[in-house]
Amino acid sequence: MKEKYNKILNWLNEGNPAVMLTHLPNGPGQLCKEVFDIKKNYDNIPDKIKSVIDAGIPTIIEEEDHTVFVEPFHPKERLIVLGGGHIALPLVKFASEIGFSVTVVDDRPSFANSSRFPQAERVICETFEDSFDILKLSEYDYVVIITRGHRHDTLCLRKLLVQKETVYLGMIGSKHRVNGVKQLMVEEGFDEERIERTCTPIGLDIGAITPEEISISILAEIISRKRLGSGNKRFNRSELDLEVL
Repeated sequence: MKEKYNKILNWLNEGNPAVMLTHLPNGPGQLCKEVFDIKKNYDNIPDKIKSVIDAGIPTIIEEEDHTVFVEPFHPKERLIVLGGGHIALPLVKFASEIGFSVTVVDDRPSFANSSRFPQAERVICETFEDSFDILKLSEYDYVVIITRGHRHDTLCLRKLLVQKETVYLGMIGSKHRVNGVKQLMVEEGFDEERIERTCTPIGLDIGAITPEEISISILAEIISRKRLGSGNKRFNRSELDLEVL
């Protein structure tokens, strides 16, 4: 049993979701447990199990001769903050306090360092263009574009639109400016539906003015996406303490 949980822990630490199936016989027989790396085995998993994995909530499934308890395990959500300016400071602090693994990217050494962002799990000092080779984005990530200028924001959006689509993508800017950027992306041939799923202007409209208030509005939007989903797609996950696992 310990070996199975160690496998799950290793997969989660590598950023891969996992699932444990506990088979309970309806009559005489032994309890049996199976564990799977979801990324590697998703296509071979029965649809009933997939629906539980996608929902992220442990569920009991009744079969003819046995019962299956399905336990999905998902890695700690990663929030990637592109830009280390004044809004990033409270955003990183608050995000780490609510359980996100935060990575900060900036191309200026005075902004991209662990002294400035002690709560971040990772700080990358690299050009925004080259940082994506380091980040290795997954569909489980949340991304915030808050760089120091329009040129860098647009560059980041271009790079993100050809990567795996993340749970959340938000970009800062006024309505007029971001509408111009979105139209430019459409003209350049990027997927219009995916562009429209970008949360921009970023954050819930709560009248935020200060960096702290703006960061709260951004996190509120991220939490809404995490807990409530978008359209028919849900991203809610049961909470898991890796140390307990």
